[in-house]
Amino acid sequence: MTNLKKVTLLGLALFVAIVGLHGIAFAASSSVSHSVTVSVPSQISITADTTNFTLTMADFIAGSESDTKTVNYTVKANKVTAADGATVLKGQLNALFTGLDLKGDVGTYASTGGNSNLAEATAGFITIGNTATDLAKKTVVSGSGQIIRGSLPITYKAFATADLTAADQVKTLTLTFSET
Repeated sequence: MTNLKKVTLLGLALFVAIVGLHGIAFAASSSVSHSVTVSVPSQISITADTTNFTLTMADFIAGSESDTKTVNYTVKANKVTAADGATVLKGQLNALFTGLDLKGDVGTYASTGGNSNLAEATAGFITIGNTATDLAKKTVVSGSGQIIRGSLPITYKAFATADLTAADQVKTLTLTFSET
């Protein structure tokens, strides 16, 4: 063994003897913990692919019907706590038409996600009046059934309940999508 190797080995032994093994490459540590909350707000919305529409009567006599107009509604909600089968979509006119009924027929719901769907509350065309009219009900697919995301078409037409004079009648139709 060379003198340089002997001196290096002796130095290393002396260092370990003085410092000890505890001082070599061991570091102290400290940590902190957090409680992390992610808040997801409740959201509910309904939008339509059209704003205003016109229905044109084919004739003016009682029993006549207008042409039809289909409006596609997009619904989105993440806290629909209504029971399975409960009505969550209603329609209402601000006032009744004179000599006319507004009728709506709910089409087939197209889901784009979620764990509940919508289904027509009553089959076929139903009269929408100036009080809340049931249009669609919630149907649970899985789990909690609180998430609804998709689109729903409703086809509208007018029906003459009496002979009509020539005039334009304008009323406001409001659809309400609710969580309960």
